[in-house]
Amino acid sequence: MTNRKAMLLLLAVGTALAKGVGALLLREPTIRYCVFLEHANVTCYWEPAANMSFKICYTLTVNTTVKVGSVWKLGHWVKQCITTHTHCSAPILSLRHNYSMDVQASLQDSHIRSATHYRHGLLEAKLYAPHFTKLLGIAEKPECLKLFWDKPKSFGLSRQEVENKSILLFQIELHSPEQPHVRVREKNVSAFHVLACNLVPGITYTARMRYRIVFGNGPWSDWSKSLTNTTTEAAPSAAPLIWRFIESEHVTLMWKPLLPGQANGKVLQYAVGCRGQEGVHGVCGLGRCGGALPAPRRSCQLPVPPHACSCSVWAANSAGTSPPAHITIPSATAVPGLPRPPLSSVWLTVLGDRQLLVRWVPGGGGGGVKGFVLQWSSVSPPTLEWLHWERVNASVREYIITEGVEPEMPCYVSVRALYGDNEPGPELFRKAFTRQGVPSAGPSVVLQELGEDSVTLRWGQPPLAQLRGFLLGEGFGEQHRGDAKRVEGKVQHVLGGQHCRGQHCGTLHHCAHGRWFSWSFHNLPLGVSISHHGAIRPARCLHTESQVGRCIHSLYIHSTCTHPTCTHYTHSLYIHLLYTHLCQAQTSRCSYTMGRQGRSQVV
Repeated sequence: MTNRKAMLLLLAVGTALAKGVGALLLREPTIRYCVFLEHANVTCYWEPAANMSFKICYTLTVNTTVKVGSVWKLGHWVKQCITTHTHCSAPILSLRHNYSMDVQASLQDSHIRSATHYRHGLLEAKLYAPHFTKLLGIAEKPECLKLFWDKPKSFGLSRQEVENKSILLFQIELHSPEQPHVRVREKNVSAFHVLACNLVPGITYTARMRYRIVFGNGPWSDWSKSLTNTTTEAAPSAAPLIWRFIESEHVTLMWKPLLPGQANGKVLQYAVGCRGQEGVHGVCGLGRCGGALPAPRRSCQLPVPPHACSCSVWAANSAGTSPPAHITIPSATAVPGLPRPPLSSVWLTVLGDRQLLVRWVPGGGGGGVKGFVLQWSSVSPPTLEWLHWERVNASVREYIITEGVEPEMPCYVSVRALYGDNEPGPELFRKAFTRQGVPSAGPSVVLQELGEDSVTLRWGQPPLAQLRGFLLGEGFGEQHRGDAKRVEGKVQHVLGGQHCRGQHCGTLHHCAHGRWFSWSFHNLPLGVSISHHGAIRPARCLHTESQVGRCIHSLYIHSTCTHPTCTHYTHSLYIHLLYTHLCQAQTSRCSYTMGRQGRSQVV
């Protein structure tokens, strides 16, 4: 009996302690906010009633209320939801009622209730997404689009409230392929249409919308569906950028397409007009630049005028014509006017295999500069096929080239200032490689003189495009075949010498028949050497019926590469140079009279 009483006493004490612990752990929950959905529910969010990870049970109670004076009276609509989370949803009638909400937290047999949260349904309402019906351009407002919308199926406001009270705040999101960044605009709306302005004419936009009630703390609705349409076109607002490329008999006028914010629609055609400059009489022929030029065209050709002409280019779309762009075309016999100052300096900086930074400093006394023009090409002098160009305004001092630049190909760049009607000043040239590589060809070697124990060669450097880098060294020498010992020849870099005749040449002495010599190009930045190895064959005298024969010396040249990077170098050039000399009829010995060249061929 005593044991039973003791057990009952312990149980009673444990229960009391548990109740006390629950009461100590719990604190009053606080409702942070609620969100009402029309004809659906209210979801309330609250702070937890304890910091520790006890499984607390929460009960949200929602009542309709009526405010009489300063006193809230509960209605007959009572709904609840129970959860162990810090939010839950309970049904409501509509947004047009006042509601009271409170949360009770329970842990074991301990309970604690929050303060009552009073709200009208519209003050914390999340409206259903608007029904986006139409998106139209406006003929009289080409910079605007008109968005039409309608109420969703469940909506807490009447049409009169929308139109008369301006209680909706809209967000309109717009983006286009030409302007990929997203624009979001906010507007108070008191109608079932919205104007979105300050757009670019003639551009296709995709739009969507959402809204919320201006007063209160309700969140934004979900976004509507998206619609797409185009603003009405307007006349182009800027003149095209133009430049010219002058050849011996023709001038090619070139222009850049207008940017979307300048074209204000789809450019359909271009027009060109030329006239004699002020004080100059005569006709400026348009050549192939006459008439309407369809939009895909980016250039046209006209004859070099007999006198200076001023030419203009216009762009046109369905709404009108752009302002004209002007440029001066000099005559074929133009006499230079006052000299324009050249640029002080131009630098080229490699940014990558296909990017080149161009920077420049204007010359002194360069007042009246209207802009700068850059030209670049992979060939020199530039040809129209390979020419790239760009115009920049007078405040720009650098430009990044991203087109027409390839690794292991030279890039010839020129920069000049523009004055008046795009009248150019002197240009300053620079050249660069974005990345140097193994040369694709060796030099063109010509035998200048073949003596009894010497050989004189003349050669020309390959084009820079074949060198694939800047050449910093060259030379040749003689050695036995397979022998590492070399006898270096003397390389002459003088122009107009006895044998050179304006080209690089060199003489190798004490070179016996049947011995090998080598000639090489060095691309020192890469340590690459392109060598040509050959042998001088003994002379033979071929007799004819007239007892006068021809003495033939043969020189074979083979091109190789002597650098580890040449594993991908596949150029293998064999050149057979055949030279013919006169010889005496009665002997087999050839006497060299003069360096008459026969023919050369690749075998």
